Amino acid sequence: MAEEETPKGFDERLKRLEAQRGLSEPEPAQQASKGGLNQGMRAGTDLVGGVLFGIGVGYGLDRWLDTKPWCLIIFFFLGTAAGFLNVYRSLSGYGYGVGYRKDGKTKSNDTPHA
Repeated sequence: MAEEETPKGFDERLKRLEAQRGLSEPEPAQQASKGGLNQGMRAGTDLVGGVLFGIGVGYGLDRWLDTKPWCLIIFFFLGTAAGFLNVYRSLSGYGYGVGYRKDGKTKSNDTPHA
C-alpha cells in the first residue's frame, strides 16, 4: 500500500513545485496557436535557406570555374527544389531520416525498398 501512495504524493508535489516556479505547460489553446506559427516559421526558413544555399554554392562555383551564369542558375533551381522538399517533409510528418517514413511510426523490421 505504501508503494502506491508514494508516486501519487510525488506527482502532486512535482505539479505544485512546477506551478510555483512557472514551469507548468501552457494551456492547449496557447500551444495550438504557437504550433502553427512554429510550423510556418520552419517552412519559411527551410525554403529560404535552401534557395540561399543554392545561390551561394552556384555563385562560388561560377567564380572558381569562370562559368558566369550557369552554375548559379543550376544551383538556384537545386536549392529551390531542396527547400520545397524540406518543407514537404516537415509539414507532412516525415523527419530527416532516410526512407521517407513518418516519425515514430517505423517498425524495427521495416526495410526501405529501392
